[in-house]
Amino acid sequence: MKHNVNTKTDRRGFINAAAIGTTATLSTGALASDAQEERSLKEVRRYSIAADSPRRIATDSKDSWWILAGDSIEHRDQDGALRLRVSLERPGRALAVTDTGVFVAVRNQIAEFSRTGELQRRFARIPEGLIGDIVVDGDRLIVTDLASGRLMRTSRIGWEAFGDPIRQSARISHGVTGDLLIADPERHQVKLISLDGSEQRVWGKRSRDSHGFQGCCNPMALAETVNGGVATVEAGQVRIKTFSKDGDFLSEVAGPSTISEIATTPTEDRSLACAAGGVDVATNSSGELYFLHCAAKQVIYFA
Repeated sequence: MKHNVNTKTDRRGFINAAAIGTTATLSTGALASDAQEERSLKEVRRYSIAADSPRRIATDSKDSWWILAGDSIEHRDQDGALRLRVSLERPGRALAVTDTGVFVAVRNQIAEFSRTGELQRRFARIPEGLIGDIVVDGDRLIVTDLASGRLMRTSRIGWEAFGDPIRQSARISHGVTGDLLIADPERHQVKLISLDGSEQRVWGKRSRDSHGFQGCCNPMALAETVNGGVATVEAGQVRIKTFSKDGDFLSEVAGPSTISEIATTPTEDRSLACAAGGVDVATNSSGELYFLHCAAKQVIYFA
């Protein structure tokens, strides 16, 4: 069967989108209650990424996933088939997907696209900023600014800093209770803060056992799990683990025995050290997990 392919370009050449087949409605990922039991995740499949410099991964409500790689965004179904490709004018830095749109950061500015790839709007630039990660909170965006070491959110006047200064961690995620999860790899910790910036909980330690995080800077990426917990990923020797929201160790999903290739910092991010990482993770409302290994150019699907 042939698919209709539509190409659209804005006057500044920011986007060139090819829509392949139909596109699913998007969602924010894992949203569920603590009542659900922790599921035992097993590796199901590995997907190769042909695009250069894969950086971030996100999921939607229809068991499909999105990859930010270099100067493009790709939308793929669970079989790995390409459904949409969007070309950017410059390499992207961060990616977030909701039920209404796709948000991508290019250095210090975020652009919003429709689920079919049309450019909807550009948000104001963060002066002298460098965006590390994005969370969409209703009509508001929350980002990490690596240049200032602050959490930033959109406001009526553009962007405003909130909460305490953050270390150069870059990765944030929504908690299922509406709070914000922050990875602090230099301190080997995970922080939970409220959306007004007040700290709620901190847990984690540097350790070689399963209950802690190894290496100089970990965990490098995190995501909420379907039962209200946290999935963490360690770079270097890759380890994927799950914890309760209070930091109790639950399981090691995968480790060096099954993921042998070392996860290294992308070449273009060497100056950022612990703020880059070379790994990412996303979960969905079905309790599944997608792990992105940037150096291996591979996505591993767990269910």
